[in-house]
Amino acid sequence: MSVVVAVRKNGKSVIASDTQSTYGSLVMSADKNVNHHKIFELEGAYLGMVGWGAVESIIDHLLQSKKAKFNFDNRVAVFESLLRLQKILKKKYYINTGDGDYQPVESNQMHGLIVNSNFIFEICEDRTVTEIEKFWAIGTGQRYALGAMTAMYDDIDDASEIARRAIHAACEFDTYCGLPMVLHESTSLLDKEPVKKVTKKSIKSPNGRQPRKKTTK
Repeated sequence: MSVVVAVRKNGKSVIASDTQSTYGSLVMSADKNVNHHKIFELEGAYLGMVGWGAVESIIDHLLQSKKAKFNFDNRVAVFESLLRLQKILKKKYYINTGDGDYQPVESNQMHGLIVNSNFIFEICEDRTVTEIEKFWAIGTGQRYALGAMTAMYDDIDDASEIARRAIHAACEFDTYCGLPMVLHESTSLLDKEPVKKVTKKSIKSPNGRQPRKKTTK
């Protein structure tokens, strides 16, 4: 497994992950695995995933082939994107949709965090979409990361620093997590100051007079 964290604070959204891969008792660190990334960039957002390596390969192929369209404007839009994706996963990638008798709907075998400039969403195997207010973590290092972020969120202003320390905590104590980490930032357009428009009336010549308009014959 792994750890992926997402933090939103002071107009900045951040997603970070470890880079270790684990196959039973076999550990593969980032310097031995070219494809150690667990965060994907798509449609103006970042998707961080934990779970099966096969699903990460599917997402890689989907992004390169541009077979799926995603919309992350709100929680319902994310859910609708997952519904469209399910048809592709079954038909093209032969994904196993079973995940135990307790689950009421087909599984997509995907567990991830989606971060864009204004939102954080958690997506689960049954296509449950949860919007996150401040921070969240998934993977085997989840509890360590959540504990670290809970302790420092109110005291640290920088979302990136919160995410870094959370990943470090998970990698320190969880067997299935390992450094180095990967981190991506996204700044909210809603929190930026509006650009001041320059009008003709505000433009003056060096002597303080309004410039004359040029006329053509």
